[in-house]
Amino acid sequence: MKKKILLLGYGNPNREDDGVAWHVLKGVAAGLGLPVPESPDAPIGKFEDRIELLFVLQLVPEISEIISQFDEVCFIDAHTGEINAGVRATEIGPKFQNSPFTHHLTPQSCLELANSIYHRTPRGFLVSIRGFSFQFEESLSAETDRLSKSAVDLILKWIRSGKFVETVIS
Repeated sequence: MKKKILLLGYGNPNREDDGVAWHVLKGVAAGLGLPVPESPDAPIGKFEDRIELLFVLQLVPEISEIISQFDEVCFIDAHTGEINAGVRATEIGPKFQNSPFTHHLTPQSCLELANSIYHRTPRGFLVSIRGFSFQFEESLSAETDRLSKSAVDLILKWIRSGKFVETVIS
């Protein structure tokens, strides 16, 4: 039986590179032959009834119910220069992490909530793409746009092979 996979992108598509996950999900949708949505508010869809693509502005506790329904969840987000990589793909596990913001969760905290509340812990992955500019724009900076294409290729390779490979791309 094939695993149920959720590709969960999050960020603000109106803040330039913070919205890179939206662009990555559009690229993955196109690579899977799905209709490419015109806006982040539009549903992205399912592929072969086992792979679902979803975009949200931020991770909130309610997302744990959704992720508990999958075998594997790939979180997609932007990162800043604090992470020394253009694209980083890594496996993550459930772990509650404190946040200074009341409506902000880490992917690890979402996995922990799914485990604590629904007694289901999907295998978790995080693909993060370096953001360079966070102005009020809907397009990506040239650098992040280039890196987003590498992230799309990485995710499509994982989906087609069934094997997630930890990766760092400069």
